[in-house]
Amino acid sequence: MLAYNYFSGEPITHFEEGRPLFVRTPESHFTLANFMRSHLFSALATLKIGMDILFEQEKVRVDQVLGHGGFFKTKNVGQKIMAAVMNVPISVMETAGEGGAWE
Repeated sequence: MLAYNYFSGEPITHFEEGRPLFVRTPESHFTLANFMRSHLFSALATLKIGMDILFEQEKVRVDQVLGHGGFFKTKNVGQKIMAAVMNVPISVMETAGEGGAWE
């Protein structure tokens, strides 16, 4: 399952306009959990592209990230997905689900 959540343009991937789209193969297991998981991964797709540039081309090294904001509202879910995307351990505080992503 793939979700392309471009509601507007995205300069880093060279999309001038939005193209929201959700696609799946007939063999995919279309469950609510998989549907939501695909959207959460999609929300981090551009972050992944940017982090790959930093890690691979610029040789930036990150030991750990402290996450907070709405993405971490449901315990462990956002943390596990972001760790998978960034390939870096993600820590969250008990108040991680409160506040904005960039404070």
